[in-house]
Amino acid sequence: MKKKFWVQIVVLFTFFLVASNAYAYNLLGGKQKTTNIVYHINPSLTSIYHSSLHSAMSAWDSATKLTFKTSSTADAQIFVNGKDFGKTGWNARATNYKDWVVVGNYTDSVIDANYYYMGDMNHFRRQGVFAHEIGHTLGLDHVTNTQQVMCTEADGRAVNVPGQDDIAGINALY
Repeated sequence: MKKKFWVQIVVLFTFFLVASNAYAYNLLGGKQKTTNIVYHINPSLTSIYHSSLHSAMSAWDSATKLTFKTSSTADAQIFVNGKDFGKTGWNARATNYKDWVVVGNYTDSVIDANYYYMGDMNHFRRQGVFAHEIGHTLGLDHVTNTQQVMCTEADGRAVNVPGQDDIAGINALY
């Protein structure tokens, strides 16, 4: 009996000594087909949003093994639009289209910026909104940890760049 007790103690002690990172991310069930992401800014996106969008893309580019580049043509995986959608309750939205209706890789993704809410935001908040929506186009879903960009503004997101859990989610997908 004593031996069993000590074995359990050693196993438990070893468990706590082993360094393990526990990440909290949620996945949407799809992803882009490639790690080289091309995005297109449609003329509907007012120029005051461009800097925040590029900063958000750069944040994902530098934090993950994905690369992002812009394209002036429609030959892209992610399309970014903007207009005043009115009082919808969302700052922006991401829509992903899949190979198959409910499963598969994303063929195209669209980010719609809602000027109704984003118009009065500063650069930090706009970048956070775009980084969050980019996360959706890459396959991440919402989390509640306010230090992760995949937390919604409504839940108190405090960052505008991907956090450790966001990055771990992307690394798991790609």
